[in-house]
Amino acid sequence: MSWFMKNFVRDNAFTLAMLPICAFLYSLSNKFGGNVSRGGIGPDAWPKAAILLIVSVSFLELAVYVFKHRREVGAVAQEAAKAEDGEEKTLYPRLLYAGCLLTTGYVAVVEYFGFTLTTYAYLVAFMYIGRYRNHKVIWGSSLIGALVMLFVFVKVVYVSLPEGVAPFNALTWLLYRLMNVN
Repeated sequence: MSWFMKNFVRDNAFTLAMLPICAFLYSLSNKFGGNVSRGGIGPDAWPKAAILLIVSVSFLELAVYVFKHRREVGAVAQEAAKAEDGEEKTLYPRLLYAGCLLTTGYVAVVEYFGFTLTTYAYLVAFMYIGRYRNHKVIWGSSLIGALVMLFVFVKVVYVSLPEGVAPFNALTWLLYRLMNVN
């Protein structure tokens, strides 16, 4: 284990310990019973909200620690990037940040544009960000990937996916009819 990781674990032991505890408590909160009036919230809402707040603050605290020690993180990344023959691999941190922003944007707009359209655009953009440049493969595999995920989530797993708002929900319903998944 590298020097940075030892310090990271040592300095953030409490925060790291909170994450599995929160996961356990969240799973227990799913077992709360009780009657919920129409449109109301159940007895599990506030415990879940508190747990999610603790998890969010924990991840924020870990991110702040990494940001404050970014030079050490960069040194660890450079060390890990060295190939067996001693050659260094090129790192692209801006591409990593762009991928993170793209994923955050996906979560932000999926309710508006709907699952299929947003997933398709996400896959296309992610491949371009990742510096892949075979355009036919990018557009074709993204289409196939979005449709396969739609089919699996709706028909196999029975997950209700975001349809989007008008006019984007019309595409969702058209795909449901064409794929017979409605």
